[in-house]
Amino acid sequence: MGDRIEVICSDVMKQGELIATADVVVMNNVFDAFVPVDVQKKLWLFLFSVFKKSGTLLVTYPSLEENLIAAGLDETDIDVASLVNKVPVSFANLSEAMLHEVEGFSLYRVK
Repeated sequence: MGDRIEVICSDVMKQGELIATADVVVMNNVFDAFVPVDVQKKLWLFLFSVFKKSGTLLVTYPSLEENLIAAGLDETDIDVASLVNKVPVSFANLSEAMLHEVEGFSLYRVK
């Protein structure tokens, strides 16, 4: 799988080209515990400016909506509904233990 998955440890603001071409972007507790709100705003505005590849999957925890609220952003700043579709995910067949591990994750597809 090493030829299909790449983990990048870098300043996200320096990875716009990579993010713009990614098939899947996983964002787990990305900014709210690490950077002040004013920086979070800049980071989210940047990310939504480079999410251009139609079909790219975004896996987030917590949801984009929760992340943006935590960053002090709303639909006047980023029109999430015009940029991504939330993809329904069924957790019906998961064990209770596994459900506890994945609840709160959200999946989106770039339009």
